[in-house]
Amino acid sequence: MSRIALLIAALLLASCGLFRTDDRASTTPLPSPMVETAPKAQVRIPYALARCIVSGKMLLEDAVTFVVDGRTFRTCCPKCQQTIEEDPELWGHQVDAATIADQLRDYPLGTCLVSGKPLPESAVSALCGSTLVRLCCTGCKARFEAEPTHYLARLDTAKCVSYGTATINTTNWTPKQTTQWIQDQLPDYPLTNCPISGKPIDESGAPYDILLDGTLVRLCSEKCATKAEARAAEIATAVQSAAFAQQKAEYPSSQCAVSGKPLGDRASSTMLGTTLVRTCTSSCMSHLVDNRSALVATLRAARIEARVATKQNCCNTGGTCCCASEDSAPASDGSTGK
Repeated sequence: MSRIALLIAALLLASCGLFRTDDRASTTPLPSPMVETAPKAQVRIPYALARCIVSGKMLLEDAVTFVVDGRTFRTCCPKCQQTIEEDPELWGHQVDAATIADQLRDYPLGTCLVSGKPLPESAVSALCGSTLVRLCCTGCKARFEAEPTHYLARLDTAKCVSYGTATINTTNWTPKQTTQWIQDQLPDYPLTNCPISGKPIDESGAPYDILLDGTLVRLCSEKCATKAEARAAEIATAVQSAAFAQQKAEYPSSQCAVSGKPLGDRASSTMLGTTLVRTCTSSCMSHLVDNRSALVATLRAARIEARVATKQNCCNTGGTCCCASEDSAPASDGSTGK
């Protein structure tokens, strides 16, 4: 083999790093090579973290991007840059460990990406470029390395059909806050029947609206509220799953709802009540709740605009028409629970 061919092969192996780490401890990850899907010169790996690894601050448009020993870092300021440049190997390991921990929160599979077997406690958490993959054993690691493109495509498919949930604590909310969040979610509500009685909501005369784990649930009457609260997690998940199924195919933006950055291969899907929100990384999820009303209004307006542009029916399958302006969004005809 010629020297050029050997050099290319070495670059391919080195450009996609595998790091084993114990999910339960913050041990320093050890590097191991993994084959990249294309030559490094043709692939631009996005920086994996939304926060500065040194200070913990959000990386904004004025973040400092620099390269040390062939590795790209981003920091919030020149002072943090200097800190990394004093020990780039240490901070490189920190970035990898933080990237793994960040993506573990919403990793879409509980099974090995290669074998399909349930992941054991000793599962391998690995980075290919900036993308986390989880494998059940070192044998599957070797199979992944032999055909990474195939398995990464499988992971992308899993991400498209999975979502995380923004935690919304409504315990200390005022009645005004509760009513507002119910109104915000109504246009995206996906179910036509009461999840407790099974009766059609539009035939009940006075739907009873409550928040379960921060998610709107519409009941046929107040009589169903106690049973619904006893099954809060189950029912909220059912509502969100139905809303996700309706909205995932027509998500209207290719940019992160928080940072405005392009949605890359690490994009996360999160249900904010009954509204699907996509962010460039799971780190941005922490900002969703504080801006919930503005986010759902912006995304709903974008969906309407996209439907009009493609001459599609602008009413969702649940029968709630969203063609009207935001001010004329449907309101609850019944009493508001909590």
